[in-house]
Amino acid sequence: MSAPTNPPAPRAVLSPGIIGAGVALVVIAAAATFFVSSRNTAAAKDERSAREREVGSGPLVRTAEVTPSAASRAISVLGEVHPYAAVTLYAKVSGYLASVSVDKGDHVKQGQVLAVVESPETDAAWSAAKAEADQREVTASRIRQLLAKKLVSPQESDQANADAAVAKERLSSLTQQREFEKLRAPFDGTVTARFADPGALMQNAANSQTSALPVVTVSDVSRLRLYAYLDQPDAVAVRTGLAATITSDEKPDLHLVAHVARTAGELDAKTRKLLVELDVDNRNGELLAGSFVHVQFDLPSKVLPELPVEALVVRQSKTQVPVLAADSTVHFKDVSVVYNDGKRIRVSSGVSAGETVVLNVGDSVAEGARVRPAKTATAGATR
Repeated sequence: MSAPTNPPAPRAVLSPGIIGAGVALVVIAAAATFFVSSRNTAAAKDERSAREREVGSGPLVRTAEVTPSAASRAISVLGEVHPYAAVTLYAKVSGYLASVSVDKGDHVKQGQVLAVVESPETDAAWSAAKAEADQREVTASRIRQLLAKKLVSPQESDQANADAAVAKERLSSLTQQREFEKLRAPFDGTVTARFADPGALMQNAANSQTSALPVVTVSDVSRLRLYAYLDQPDAVAVRTGLAATITSDEKPDLHLVAHVARTAGELDAKTRKLLVELDVDNRNGELLAGSFVHVQFDLPSKVLPELPVEALVVRQSKTQVPVLAADSTVHFKDVSVVYNDGKRIRVSSGVSAGETVVLNVGDSVAEGARVRPAKTATAGATR
């Protein structure tokens, strides 16, 4: 007898609603995929078109407007401060330094005795000359009395008078030489150096100062000479009376005004610079002789087209400036630069005020190329 057979398991039957929902999801997913794909394709196409337009319009560049320069230009140079007058005193007679009555920093008056040299030889010569002059004068006086009595000839009287006059002149010369034993201040000033002490052997420095020992240096620092050196392009604009402002790094609040007192009149053969001197009133002691200061001049200048130095281009040994035309094309113009301070330039030909120049083009832009200018700035804004 055979075993009984199990009936097959019943299959799950999907309802029409579930099948419809699945089909709907598939359709929605396909539609979304198509929409996103279409949108990305359009965006890529728009981006590609924009890039093509940009390439066709040229590279993005910075520009600046050419402006007229000011009627003056400021320059600042380093200045050297010197005493208005300074002299080092030497002995004019040989001997020993007897005394020095001043030291560094002392204020002295004109004619004041600063040091005394003891010269035995000079003193002895003076004493002998005085004795001889006295004796000659007495002799001449006696002979004049004898001449009145006609006891001597007129020739003898004339000779005696001449001898007395010669002796008197010799005494006067030695008196003047003896006066040189005293060293006097030549002007009101300050002792800025002292080189010798009492007892030092002093040599006559009249013929040579090489081997002679100086005594003191006197400087007039109530007024100062300020030396400034200007380059050739600036030197041609300097005139006597031109005002200048003096400042000092050590005194930020110091602002002195001085005027050009004199110039050397020619450029130094080695440095090709012009020496300019300014006289400064220093009675308040605001400046120290020997120090450095900053001197600013406002030099008169011809009004010229001015533009940023970034616009300058050198091509084929020619100095040029790229000028932006109305149709956004670039055209290179030859220029003659007359002033360049590293930030801006002034030109005498090639461009005019009001034109627009392109900055930092280098070799990337060719003649007639089209560019996309950024916002235009004035030449002064690029300083």
